[in-house]
Parts: sequence; C-alpha cells; structure tokens
Amino acid sequence: MASKVQVAKFPLRDFKDPTFSVVWNMEEDDVAGQLTDDSFKKRVEVLEQLIITVKRNGGRLPYTDGESIFRSLGLALSDSNWEIRNKCIQLLQEIIPNLGDDIDTCMSLVLNKMLANIGDSKVTVRRMVVQALHAYMKHTRNLPALFDAIVNTGLENENPSVRREMVTALPMLLTRDFVNQDLGKIITSLAKKLLDTSIEDNLKDSSLSTLHKLEAMVGDRAFAAYLKNLSLPLQKYYLQLSGKHDIGYYNDMDSDYYSSMQHVGIMNGRNDSGREFHVEENLEFGVVPSQILSRINEQKDFRTRAQAVEDLKSIIINTSTHEVATSMMRHMNSFVHFLSNLLDDPNFKIINVTLEIMLNLVEKLDKSTKTFLGLLTSALLKRMGDNKIVIRQLVMNIVMKMMRCASPQAVINVLEENLQHKNSRVRQETINFIIAALLTFPRYEFDLPTICKAVGPTLTDVKRAVRQAALECFATLAQVMGSGQLQPLVSAVDQVELSTDGEGLMAAVQARLARKQLPKLTSDGLVEYTTQTPSSATVRSSTAQHDADTEWILAVGSGVSSTARTARSELLELESVTTSARSTPMVGSDVSAPTPAPRRFMSAGRGRNKLPWEEDRDERVGPYGTLPNSAPNQYTQEDAPPRPRQMWMAEGDQTPHMSPSPHHPYHHQQQHYHQQHQHPRPADRQPPKRRTTVMALTSPEEPDNTGSYAQLYQQKLRRQQGATPRGIRPEGKCIQKKRP
Repeated sequence: MASKVQVAKFPLRDFKDPTFSVVWNMEEDDVAGQLTDDSFKKRVEVLEQLIITVKRNGGRLPYTDGESIFRSLGLALSDSNWEIRNKCIQLLQEIIPNLGDDIDTCMSLVLNKMLANIGDSKVTVRRMVVQALHAYMKHTRNLPALFDAIVNTGLENENPSVRREMVTALPMLLTRDFVNQDLGKIITSLAKKLLDTSIEDNLKDSSLSTLHKLEAMVGDRAFAAYLKNLSLPLQKYYLQLSGKHDIGYYNDMDSDYYSSMQHVGIMNGRNDSGREFHVEENLEFGVVPSQILSRINEQKDFRTRAQAVEDLKSIIINTSTHEVATSMMRHMNSFVHFLSNLLDDPNFKIINVTLEIMLNLVEKLDKSTKTFLGLLTSALLKRMGDNKIVIRQLVMNIVMKMMRCASPQAVINVLEENLQHKNSRVRQETINFIIAALLTFPRYEFDLPTICKAVGPTLTDVKRAVRQAALECFATLAQVMGSGQLQPLVSAVDQVELSTDGEGLMAAVQARLARKQLPKLTSDGLVEYTTQTPSSATVRSSTAQHDADTEWILAVGSGVSSTARTARSELLELESVTTSARSTPMVGSDVSAPTPAPRRFMSAGRGRNKLPWEEDRDERVGPYGTLPNSAPNQYTQEDAPPRPRQMWMAEGDQTPHMSPSPHHPYHHQQQHYHQQHQHPRPADRQPPKRRTTVMALTSPEEPDNTGSYAQLYQQKLRRQQGATPRGIRPEGKCIQKKRP
C-alpha cells in the first residue's frame, strides 16, 4: 500500500528565474485572511502548507512581498493556541537563512513577539524559539539591535517566565562565534539580576551561572573589562558570590574598592512590576549593600527575607579577614545586635542561616572574638534551648569556635551566668558546653575549682535533665582532675549538700564516679550521656532498685530529696499496715474497743417494706437505724451485745424472751457482764430508750408462749372452732400475775 504523500497547494517555481511566471492559487491577502480565520483547522492547514512549500522551494516563501506575509505571521505568533504559534515559529526557522538583505527588515516585524514566546509553558514552543533565535543571530546584519531586543524584550520583560527562560537560554545562544561582540548590556542586565530575589523570579542563582559561563567564554580579562562598567558595590557583590578575590586581574578592582569604600553607586534595577527605578547603594556595616538589608526587613514576604539572609551569608563568607578588621570592626557591635534580632525570626531557615553567619563571623574575627564574647553569648542565648537538634548543633559549633579563638575558660566565665537561667533547657545546654570543653581542650586551659563551684548548685536542680547533666559534668571534672586531686570537687559537693536540702547528694556523686564511664561527643558535636535515666513510666512499672545517682535524679518528681522520699515511702507502708489492722483484729487486741463504722451505702428500694422484727431492731439500733441496708448494723458503744430473738422454748425453761427479772438466775451474770464492758457515757448524750414489755404469766409451770409460732397456730385453730382457750385473754390485754 502506497504511503500518503503531502502535496503542496502552492505551485513550485524557480525563484531565481525572473522569466518564470505562474498563476498563484492563493495571494498574500488570502494567506493573511486564512491565518486570522476563526477556524483552528484552517489556520493550522495554511501554516502546514506554507512549511511544505518553503521546504520544497529551497527555504523561500512563494511570494515577492515578504513584509505582508511577516505581518500576518506576527498575528499568528500572538495566537491563543500553542500549536499555531509553534507552526509559525517553525516556518520562521525555515525561511530566516534565505531572507538575504531583507532579513532585519522582515524580522523586526516579528522579533519581539517571537522573543515573548520563550516563556511559553510548552517546552516544544520554547525549544523552537531558541532554535529560530539562534538562526537569526547567525544571519543578521545588525547584531547590536538584536542584543538590545534580547535585553529589553527578554531579560527585562514584564513576564517573569520570559525573564527566567531568557536567562537560562543565553548560554545556548551566545556561543564562541560571538566572543568578539559587545556583550556589555547583556552582562550588566544579568549582574542586576543578582539582586533580584522576588518570588516570581529568584534569578540570582541562574544569573550567576550564566555570568560564569560567559566569563569562561570571553576570557578573564575581557570579562573583567565588562565588570568595570558596573557600579563598585555591584562589582564587589559579584566577586563575593563568585569567590574570586585572589585572582590577579581583580587586584586593581579590589584596590579601587578599598579606596572608595563609602562610594555611592547608582545602578539601574527593576521592581516586581517591571518599572525602572534607581537605588542608592550604600554599604551597611562596612561591607553589606543596603538593598540586602532592606529586603531582610521585608516583613510581608518571608521568602524575600530568607533569600536576603542567604545573600548576607555569601557576603560574610567571601569577606576577607583584612576587611573584617578594617571595615567591619567599628560596626561590629551593631552588626551582632542585628544578627541577634534575626534569631528572633519565626522562620527556621532564617534562624539557621543566621547562625551560620555567626559561625563564619567568629572564624574571621579570630583572636578579636574575646572582645565580643558577651554580645555573642547574649545572642546565642536565644537559641540555646531550641527544640530542633540542628539549631543546637550550630550553637554548639559556635561556642566551640569561640573557645578556640579566645580561650575555653574565658567563654565558660561568660556562660556561667546561664546556669541560673529560668529555662531548664538553657541550664542543661550550658552544662553540656562545659562538658564538651572539658572533653576537647587540655587541663591547663581551665580553672577547675571555679568550674566545680559554678556547676555544684545545679546538682540540686528541680529538673531531672539538669541534675543528670550536672552529674555527668562532675564525672568529667573528676577524670580531668585525676585521682588524689578531687578535693575541690568534694568541697563543692559538701557545700551544696549542707546549704540546701541535699542529703544523699554525696552518695549520688560517688555512685556516678563509681561507674567509670564518661560522656562523649557525637559526630555532630553534641554531648551524649553514657547512662540513660529511666522515664517516670518505667519507674512506676518497675520494682527494681536503682543506684544512688539514678535515685537522686528520679527524686526530683515531687521536688524532695531522696531522704524525704524514703520517709514518705515508710509512712505509706505504715498507713497500709494500720488500714489492714482495722479490718482484721490482731491477736491479743481488745475486740470490744470501739471502731468507727465504715461508710454505708443504701440499696435502692430498701426501707419502704420492713418486716416486723426489723422495726423492733431499728428502735434498738439508735442513730444508725435510719440507714437501711442489707449489711449488719453497727451498734453504738452504749448498747449491750445483741441477743438473738428467742422463738422456741423448752418445757422446763422458765426464762421468757423479754428482759429478765432481778430474781432470774442469770440476772447477776448479765449485770456483771454489763458492768465489766460498760464505757463512760458522754455527759451530753442520753442512752437510747429501750422498749419494755410487761407480760403476765398464768403460772410458774405454764410459761407464756404467745409469741411462738406453735401457739399462734393453735389460736388460729381454736378461733376456727369458735372456742377460746383457757388462760388466754383477747389480743391487746395483758394479765398481771401476782408474785408469791
């Protein structure tokens, strides 16, 4: 099957043959009308046919009036559809090499619109623009005008995407064929982009990379000549970013810079809206451009502030020690205060970069650091207790760098004030700084007795972490002092133990020293303890005994010492034994001794339906009778021991179930029992009244059994028979029997 072959709708002719003539199918006006047609299909079709015709005709348009066609192509370059614009740029790429002397005239009609398409979202369109632009740069007769268009329409365009893509495309456009051309305007525009760190652009890195590529292409001397056209602050800023202070051809520039340090350079810039403005570039703190400080003070956009702090870091890194000593030294106090304010910023990146600036600053101050120890320590105090480990690592590195530049003891003397800080994290980190110094520097660098006295009070700190850090520090101090020379350490511990509630402190320190293990420095520079203190949950769930130092750390929970904690434990055990004794009488104890009744809880529904004997019992109970429940009632100490209700009687038993008579044989025994167990009654309390019932007996031989179930049953039978038993009176009446 034969493949489909594209056939051009336009006739082919030899454009070099003036005698050749043919009738055209489509005039220039028709092409313009087709390119502006509402139908997408027609616009694409006419561009495709033009591309085919140009390729078949040696890269030439089939029209004599090229300007009218280029005006139509300019309209197509503004089309809303990216495919139309891509086809149009492809057509331009085909016809540019063969335009001859009319190339600049024709391209001036479409150049700006073609450059604007370099910021298109489609990578195909961007690639096609770069190819077409590169072809035009090779064949143009007016290269300076093309460079002006690249700067004005590309690098300074209103659209951030166009500016960004043009900066990226310049290394591909400016090949070695253009080494001898004047690139001053392009380099100046790129240098200004180093100060442009807006959200839309952030072109500093890409502009710096492009400048480095141009420098490598044109050579060092030629590029140095281009840089001299810039303002002095902008020159210095580029040198700091590129790190080329020591290159020979920059020496003259450096000397000019030092001789006119306070020079005010006027350089053109661009704000976010694209309007031109002028910036007076003063140097703050001796080496920092004022525009960087203005961007750092931008409170609305944290990205601008973060990028400006990065620029400040680059300046400090590339500032020589000589510059710090000559230019920054008189501004050092204000500069450290400025960095201290940056440490209050809520943004993590800004804090991190600020600490890196301080680290580089201390390194460049070298021996002069000792003069500013107080300022630097006050600034670092804001981040000593930070929760982020990265921040604590940077603070530790700065402190250790200060100790190397000044002296360890001088830094420790300044840090000792933080041992009484209200933040426990700061107190702990201060002790960690001392531990790190003791593990790093030789013994003769320290005043060990002074350190013992300073760290000693933290052994009784109210926080466990601080106590543990103090014990680790004393273990390190003991190692540095050596055996037989621990008298300053022992004296410091004794003084703390006597002046505070520190009973057991010496035992804790001795237990820590007996471990013969020292803390160590990790690869990140932080202090790592050898022993880990168990957490509160582990202590509660475990019954194992801990060493004295661990017990001392764990005793912080309630703010008491280990001695008080032991006494409290013994008190709890004693209370537990006492509680058990209340519930279970001990051997030999007095069972009649009164004990407080436990709290009683009522059951639902109890107390409404009582049985007959419960009413009698409630009257005898006294004040507790109003609390019905299913448990046995607790009687007061005035009541006699309860007796069970007598329901049955033997034939020879003459003892009724009521209160016994004085002549009863057991009366004296019961009276003796009451006298023996009776307790003195309160004067203001009356004994509960007892109900007395007088019951007459028919004869000594026949006891009254009216209360027995058997007698009640007999009465019921007799009532049914209509007879009244002998010796029984109607209910409610009692017969008083005379005594013999």
